[in-house]
Amino acid sequence: MDKSGRVKIRRAVVTEDHKAESARLLAIWNSKKHGSQAEFGELFQIGSQSAVAQFLSGKAPISLKAARGFAKGLGCKIGDFSPRLDQEAQASGELSQLLDFTGAGTDLARRMSSADEATRQLIEIALLETDEEAVQQLTPSLVSLVRTMKAMLREQALARKA
Repeated sequence: MDKSGRVKIRRAVVTEDHKAESARLLAIWNSKKHGSQAEFGELFQIGSQSAVAQFLSGKAPISLKAARGFAKGLGCKIGDFSPRLDQEAQASGELSQLLDFTGAGTDLARRMSSADEATRQLIEIALLETDEEAVQQLTPSLVSLVRTMKAMLREQALARKA
């Protein structure tokens, strides 16, 4: 909240890389047949017409969820317009496979599916990175799950080496 008591909305910073991704996506968009932006956004779970327009124009960075929707709807690969998000999608897929091994992983996967995008990204970073900073930004119950999963993943890695 700011000093007047209003909630501050943090806008994502749009970098030159984000603008380049949007330009590549727009070129693909313009080369394909599709319905309106509103219909496309709803059908492929990207968001409203405004969200689709902002992603295509480079006014908002493309999220992984939106990238998956655009790729599915346009019949292309995420890497065709965003190598950065393609890597994120691959890491997310690998993480999903890792989470399927245990009860803790199943619980964490369930909680991740209902979490907002920022929380999901923090959980993924916390699991994939050695930096404890991401872990400390999570709620105490998620911290416990993430630490349990990290310990199990370390044990699995050691068992594979043996």
